[in-house]
Amino acid sequence: MKMTNKIVIYFLLIFSLFLLTGCRIMFDPSAQNLVQKEKQSEHRRIADVQQQEEAGEIEDLGNPDVVINLKVTLDGENMIVKGDTNLPTKSFLSPTLKPYRGFSREEIETGNIEPTVEEEPNDVGIGSHVLEDGTIEMTLRRPRLAQRYKLEIVFIPYRADEKIQKQILSESGRESIDDLTGLTVIRESVNGSVELKGYKKTVNIMKSDEADGDNITLKLK
Repeated sequence: MKMTNKIVIYFLLIFSLFLLTGCRIMFDPSAQNLVQKEKQSEHRRIADVQQQEEAGEIEDLGNPDVVINLKVTLDGENMIVKGDTNLPTKSFLSPTLKPYRGFSREEIETGNIEPTVEEEPNDVGIGSHVLEDGTIEMTLRRPRLAQRYKLEIVFIPYRADEKIQKQILSESGRESIDDLTGLTVIRESVNGSVELKGYKKTVNIMKSDEADGDNITLKLK
């Protein structure tokens, strides 16, 4: 009987020790605090990311290093281009006006038609420099109101002054012009071996007597 009692007592002691050990593992305050701190840290990180996204502070790697926002107002023969950019002051933007010849409006609006002939610069305008406040403004001319055109405004960093190139690289954090994001082909040689890259904004200009052809402001894309 005494031996049985000792065995029972011994078993209860072991069982109690096991329970107490388990309780310490499950309810260890330091472990709970660590988990809670990790959760709080993750919540703060998510909140910070959301706030930065809303404020536009997180860089989208798909965005170009050079940003140019332009609109053109059609007023008879005049095409008044206005906008803003993050380009340095005195950066030069040049216009090109290309007539669509032999194509219907429907064909042009598909986006698959690319005019190749350019109007003479003297008949259109020579472009403009970026002002100190980052704005752009130029008044261009469309030679024929009864002609559909493609208007292009381009900035070619390779042709910019060395000072402007260095400022663009400094602000973008790139090592060379070739590393800039968002560059697109402006022109290429006949065999496609030589490419001139830059930043280009375009918009189609319809005939003045057509819809969207006059007394309207269009966005260049």
